[in-house]
Amino acid sequence: KILRDISLNSKDTEWCNISTLYDNEMSNENIDEILNDLDTRKVIERKENNTLLKIKVGLFKEWLTNN
Repeated sequence: KILRDISLNSKDTEWCNISTLYDNEMSNENIDEILNDLDTRKVIERKENNTLLKIKVGLFKEWLTNN
């Protein structure tokens, strides 16, 4: 769910603002835990004090956006 949200929120741009993920039905702690796991696994990249995110593999982002 989080990866799909990142892909949809960065559909027209390269980066997703992290604040858009917290409108989710999951708790903030759960979202933070998932993001940390994705970062550790090098699935996402963070920048600007961790306020912006992107999925590292563009093809995976496109697939998530379209499916």
